Amino acid sequence: MPWVRCYPYHSQQLAAFRRKLLPKSAAFMPTLHFKTSINCANCVRAVTPFLDAEPTVETWRVDTDNPAKILTVEGPNVIPEQVLKAVAQAGFDIEPVA
Repeated sequence: MPWVRCYPYHSQQLAAFRRKLLPKSAAFMPTLHFKTSINCANCVRAVTPFLDAEPTVETWRVDTDNPAKILTVEGPNVIPEQVLKAVAQAGFDIEPVA
């Protein structure tokens, strides 16, 4: 098979492509989970400015279909206390999931 001879080149090309697409922080981004009282789209809208203002939070989402209303937060240096404070300031209950 002729493509086998080209494999090392293609793997190097793929690695370079991945380095371009993925930010350096994507290599290891801790994921934190919290149980919240954020239960609808309006609640998500209300908490958005607070979580978006956190510099250590890169991405976040709330599973409103889950009975526990799980907030998932990702970022290179996420500080759980800051996430707890931000959501509490928005007026919602929050606690870490063990």
